[in-house]
Amino acid sequence: VRALAAAVSAPLPTAAGDGPRPPLESLVRKEYRRLAKAVSAAGAEPPDAVLHELRILGKRLRYTAELVEPALADAGRRKEVRRLLKATTAMQDVLGDHQDACVAQQRVRELLAGLGDAAGLDVAFAAGRIVEREEVRRLVTRAAWPPAWQAVVAAADDALPAA
Repeated sequence: VRALAAAVSAPLPTAAGDGPRPPLESLVRKEYRRLAKAVSAAGAEPPDAVLHELRILGKRLRYTAELVEPALADAGRRKEVRRLLKATTAMQDVLGDHQDACVAQQRVRELLAGLGDAAGLDVAFAAGRIVEREEVRRLVTRAAWPPAWQAVVAAADDALPAA
């Protein structure tokens, strides 16, 4: 936020040549690199908690890109930036659904454990079915996140050309 505020508040160059305005694009590139590094470190089968962390980093990238979108659009890359925003949002949605499935499973198990012996067979059966469905959702979203990440990579390559 401080870097964004400094970049936006920096004076525009004058005819006398006060120097260039700090590139807002570099702020987006920094968040993208942070996310890319975390994805690389996560490995092929990251734990559920790591996928949640990647979602948070994806949010940082998206929010930064949203804030500087007007400047990037002025640089003639409106379509590319919007594609990056769309891809990042899609990845966040996949990872958010994954996190929701993980939390739902955990919560149902906690509620069932809290009932102890008072949980009848019907309650235990229903709880098991709910956990089973959430496990399917967790596995489906786990399989969907790598292609969602690849879409972010492709969009970032277009929106954030090498400096």
